[in-house]
Amino acid sequence: MQKQARSVSLVALLRQAFSDCMAQWQATLPGALHGDGESVHQLRVCLRRLRTLLALASAPPALRAAVRAEAGVLGQLRDWQVLADQTLPAVASPADIAAWMPSLHVQTHQAWKAAQRQIGDATLRTQVLAWVRDFPVIASADPAPDQSIWLLPASRMARTAIGAARRRVKRRLLTLRLRDFHSFHRARIAIKKERYLLELFLPAVGGARQRRRLSDLVSAQSQLGRANDLAAALRLLPVLEQAQPLPPALSRGLRDKLQTETRRILRAARRDVLTRLV
Repeated sequence: MQKQARSVSLVALLRQAFSDCMAQWQATLPGALHGDGESVHQLRVCLRRLRTLLALASAPPALRAAVRAEAGVLGQLRDWQVLADQTLPAVASPADIAAWMPSLHVQTHQAWKAAQRQIGDATLRTQVLAWVRDFPVIASADPAPDQSIWLLPASRMARTAIGAARRRVKRRLLTLRLRDFHSFHRARIAIKKERYLLELFLPAVGGARQRRRLSDLVSAQSQLGRANDLAAALRLLPVLEQAQPLPPALSRGLRDKLQTETRRILRAARRDVLTRLV
């Protein structure tokens, strides 16, 4: 069975991955349309994985950009949801932020309606399904040179793709700077890309070493994700303050708590991810 998995062709692996992605899209869409936080999160994960697959399969840039835009509008909704449900309750009492709640509900509702309009339009899903259905067009009797790569064992592409992603992660991690949050954001993106590639190719490459690497990538992504939530909160607070200013001392106190926690997490994350992944 292991030998069969390692000899599976690239096209077979990608077709199965595309099928799984489209099934997850369909399964999480109803909940996301209703604004359910977990469904929104899972649909974003699905679209990020789909972007990785489309890039690997050399899909048209316009199609990849459209999937990115769909994930982007969900990201805006998710930022407001996390701020309301997790970040603010962790640093402030309900009484302290009571004045912000009406504005917070309005902003979250507006982000939900914008996401609902975009993800409720079936045009993109139809386009992706049509492209996936025809991927790739191969003359089975005598494939052209640029088509024959899809018929090779997936393990051959895996070494190239995972190796490039791993080198990108290392470059990003070696340039982390505590005073530069964007350096951590770029590292998190690189980590996610390697994770999705490794998850895709794991049946073809297998091994305890690869599974440990995947576990380390998941842990690093989670750790950096918490810092990203705090950074999003600092970015969104001015929107709330514009609608309803808090007493200056209270506003400064909230910002100080968020910034202190962000720095703490970034210091720990830099130490931990460098130990695990470099």
